[in-house]
Amino acid sequence: METCIRERLGTQSLTIQKKRLSVDHSHAGNDYPSGLALPDPPARAWQESPAYAPYRDWLFKRPEYKNASDPE
Repeated sequence: METCIRERLGTQSLTIQKKRLSVDHSHAGNDYPSGLALPDPPARAWQESPAYAPYRDWLFKRPEYKNASDPE
């Protein structure tokens, strides 16, 4: 039984290593022929986005967004 557990742990460890390599490969843009598709956009508070402009008043009245009107 101990051998079975060791084999299983070895297989799981190898699977985790392969998955990690796959994620690293993808994160580096190696899944795409020309590298990363697009660079990451600059960070921006959602409150400043024009897409949310029509909903701001309604959202800021909600308790979970009480402090969201003051972007940090």
